[in-house]
Amino acid sequence: MITDIIVISLIVVLMIDTNDFMQRIKKMIWKFTFKNKPYKDFDLKPLDCSYCMIWWTNLIWLIINNSVTLPLILVVLTCSFFSPVFLTVYQLVSDFILKLVDEIYRYFGL
Repeated sequence: MITDIIVISLIVVLMIDTNDFMQRIKKMIWKFTFKNKPYKDFDLKPLDCSYCMIWWTNLIWLIINNSVTLPLILVVLTCSFFSPVFLTVYQLVSDFILKLVDEIYRYFGL
């Protein structure tokens, strides 16, 4: 169950912090609501906050699986708190893999 919570947290961080998925949704909401006005960025809490989304998605996950316990809620809170760390680790691993692939191409002369 703890691994599920960590994996869900990683997926949420990747969805919210590394791509423009939420930005597109906010633009669609803006277009629907304020037809001809120019777009201004706005907060769509809890949907565009990785802290909030980790908390709520994991809490819903615990409720669905009927395993809401105090230790697991503490794990969810910890994962939510470490949201920026997950993002940094993802960026480091991504940069390392890109550098490794670049070195392999350079070694083989491709």
